[in-house]
Amino acid sequence: PTDTFSDRKNLSFGGVDFELHEAPGETHDQIFVWLPAAKILCCGDNIYRAFPNLYATRGVRPRPVRGWLASLLHMRSLRPEHLVPGHTEPVSGEAEIRSLLTLYHDGIRFVHDSVIRLANEGKSPDDMVELISLPPHIREHPFMQEAYGRLSWSIRGIYDGYLGWFNGNPTSLARLSPRHHAEKMLTLAGGREKVLAAIEEARTTGEWQWLLELSDLLLAVDEDDPGARSAKADGLWELGLQEKNINARYYYLTSAQELRGEYEVPQRKISAATLKDVPIEVLLNSMPERLRADLTADVEMAVEFTFPDSGRTFTFSIRRGIGELSAGKRDDADLKITITEPDFKVLLGERLAGLRLLATGRLKIKGGLKNLMAFRNYLLEP
Repeated sequence: PTDTFSDRKNLSFGGVDFELHEAPGETHDQIFVWLPAAKILCCGDNIYRAFPNLYATRGVRPRPVRGWLASLLHMRSLRPEHLVPGHTEPVSGEAEIRSLLTLYHDGIRFVHDSVIRLANEGKSPDDMVELISLPPHIREHPFMQEAYGRLSWSIRGIYDGYLGWFNGNPTSLARLSPRHHAEKMLTLAGGREKVLAAIEEARTTGEWQWLLELSDLLLAVDEDDPGARSAKADGLWELGLQEKNINARYYYLTSAQELRGEYEVPQRKISAATLKDVPIEVLLNSMPERLRADLTADVEMAVEFTFPDSGRTFTFSIRRGIGELSAGKRDDADLKITITEPDFKVLLGERLAGLRLLATGRLKIKGGLKNLMAFRNYLLEP
């Protein structure tokens, strides 16, 4: 970003005034745009025609739910006559928009406050999923259908945001490993064949969630168990076909295809074009998290990076599986690398780039090629 703000920023284009307002909600850096003359509110993703996604199953830090509530009240206070969401259709009419913003606020507020109240009563997230249901006037409204967010996910996300993973049950403090637990459950059930028979019974009765949980017992012991993989794929596919929530639907269906070998999970690798625009500090600060502890458990090593184009120097220290980045030089570094920032990004993105850069003189090292290749191997791909 080249132009940032907090709270509010005013802009004018073509004689039209725009107000940008900080409005945490669906994301921590969410904003809304207000056109005061026309009373148009572009609300981003803080309201749309679906139950709010208070927790995203793709894996993110908890939504700022209290901030989301404040943002909705702020938007309502402007008395907009036109509401333009980031997704789903616009809405016009001051009274209708005020009603929608109030509804959305009240739906989120009800879930949030119910979680806090039940947590104070000692209830677990599993208890809460059973106990919390939205009031009918909220649950039945078109803007509160669980087509995108889901009530049960929101409950667990809010709980985790305040209280973390521990559910209050002391049994959970040192649970058996999934494999150990599954082995004992299989013995208790009478062995693999008994569980497979129960899986087939669940298939016959259409108890697809139970089928998944039984399949997971077998897969915890042997992740390649053909019977369990096939059964779980079938169960996931059936649940996906029945599911109205788009996030859940396609997670089910894609997971089924993955188990059947019909879908290959894409490798998570940053493209060269993206890597080119990432600030050098971001890449350097990511190295401790990309350090392979399995290869460096007994390694003590210091690598110094000098970037002549920017005049900056950093040192990355490896201490038995742990990485630490610091600014400045280190005289006793095992490996000293001199390279421009753009070429450093090439070095990170291409495993064999070091040899090419050395040959062309764009990479200079002190400490030996062997140390360079070892260091490059210690890091996971960015």
